[in-house]
Amino acid sequence: MMKSLSLEKKGFLLVAFPLICQIIFVIALIFPLHDLQKIISEESQSAEILAEVISLVNYSMNVVNFAVMETPIRSPSETISSKTGVMLFRKQLAKLQLAIGNDEIRKSNIERLAKSGNETLNLLQAMMSDVRYPGWTQNRFKTAIEYTANDVLNAADSTLEHEVSKKAELRANSESNWKILNTTVTVMLVLSVALAVLLAGLYVRDILIPLRHLGANCIKISKQEELLPTLKNNDEFSKIDEQLHQIISATRLQQAKEKSMVENTNDFICSVDKTGIVLRANGMSETLLQVAPLEIVGKNILDFVYLEDRTLAEKYLAQTAESDEGKTFEFRIARGDQAVDTRWSCLYNRQAAELFAVVHDIEEEKKIERLKQDFVDMVSHDLRSPLTSMLFSLDMIAEQSFSGLSEDGLNELNNAQRNLTKLLGFVNDLLDFQKLQHGKMQLNCELMDVNAWVNETVEMLKPMLDAKNLSVKVSGIDTNFSADPQKLGQVLMNLLSNAIRHTPNGGQIAIGWDCSGELLTLYVTDQGPGVPLEFQEKIFEAFEQTPESTKKAEGTGLGLAICKLICQAHGGSIWVESFNGKGSKFSIKIPSQPV
Repeated sequence: MMKSLSLEKKGFLLVAFPLICQIIFVIALIFPLHDLQKIISEESQSAEILAEVISLVNYSMNVVNFAVMETPIRSPSETISSKTGVMLFRKQLAKLQLAIGNDEIRKSNIERLAKSGNETLNLLQAMMSDVRYPGWTQNRFKTAIEYTANDVLNAADSTLEHEVSKKAELRANSESNWKILNTTVTVMLVLSVALAVLLAGLYVRDILIPLRHLGANCIKISKQEELLPTLKNNDEFSKIDEQLHQIISATRLQQAKEKSMVENTNDFICSVDKTGIVLRANGMSETLLQVAPLEIVGKNILDFVYLEDRTLAEKYLAQTAESDEGKTFEFRIARGDQAVDTRWSCLYNRQAAELFAVVHDIEEEKKIERLKQDFVDMVSHDLRSPLTSMLFSLDMIAEQSFSGLSEDGLNELNNAQRNLTKLLGFVNDLLDFQKLQHGKMQLNCELMDVNAWVNETVEMLKPMLDAKNLSVKVSGIDTNFSADPQKLGQVLMNLLSNAIRHTPNGGQIAIGWDCSGELLTLYVTDQGPGVPLEFQEKIFEAFEQTPESTKKAEGTGLGLAICKLICQAHGGSIWVESFNGKGSKFSIKIPSQPV
């Protein structure tokens, strides 16, 4: 029954049950203690009566001795002494009458004693006074006093005999009650000890053992050991223990999934300590390093780095260990006699004092990148000159320098010019992108009027604005700022061109800037469809565009990437704030450059 109770009810029983038993124990002791108190009180009263009766008998004997003296004439002192004895006798008699209580036999004996005593005193007073009873002689008084005094003694004997008998009876009752009290206390103590042992056993069985069981399971969880069997009780402890088993089962299942994922990934994953010693590694070490995981554990990770890159790798790993943020870097590792390009994504865990690394083989990426670079170089250098020459020839034909053309011929010529201009712009963008990406483009910084610079750029794009009936709101204070006006003009023109393309006919574009000390912040806001959140960082990478721009085949995908590189060349940054359907706000922030 106790096992099926909740922990709250068990706790209540462990506290309430002993308390109730103690209350019953106290109540059981009250009755024999009350009887004992009553017996002791009656014994005290009986002893008091015995003492009073004995005193009364002494006073009575003195009075009688005084009365039967042979001396006919007494001195004044003897008379006073007799009067004092009479007074004490009366006082003792009155005191005795007050101690009668509810005992009928005692009451009868004391009333008889009082009656005989009063008669004796009356006769004595009559004998001592001058007034004589008619016909009473001195001897008759003595005889009467002796008779009444004898009645006093008989009544005292009866009282004493009754009180002695009663005292013996009370003593017997007292001893019986003491035995009952001792037995009750003994039984209660034995029951209390038994109850304490029982409750201690219940506490150990239902609370202490389950708590130790849970504590042992918690320790086993921390050590990743097998848990003890689930508790079988239907209380809170068993439910907690069951939840612990469920948690550890779910955790182990998740760990198995994660381990499977780590083991089956195409990347080499390992953890090393601060000195570079490998602590753990997954199975990809055999593919990437041609070394089994167990063989790499315990060795320094730098031993597997290509010799020429070890100093660089040591520097990167040290920087990661000193930082709270993840680091990504590239260097080559040794696979036998070959050097393999790899990308390392590392994070240092200070609590575990371990550096976790995910190593990705980028050998193929590097090959593709080199092919792409070769292709870009070929396109930009081998096509730029022919395209420029073709465009120049078309310009001369358009001016009818060699022959006259019909209207249809001129339209085709204009289309060819536009396509060649677009293609040449793409080639120029590629060249600019390559130079900026490799840091080969120099900045020609000078002090420029920001207001005039912005208005000149807007004026250059006025035909595009008029074609869509767009208005431009320019706001900003007149200020001078040191930067490369041509490169920043390329950024502003690109942002403004994008805004014109995406803003609907009749819309408005806003351009504003603020110069705070040595920092220029400029923004261009359009009323277009906006940039989805997942593309707000990607659009600044090469050949990345939003889905809408891709569908319309707008631009080359290099414009914003070039803007980003130009801003970074100035030591600044570029970003976009946008909500779908509510337009976009492109902002740049650059510090002042030395002239």
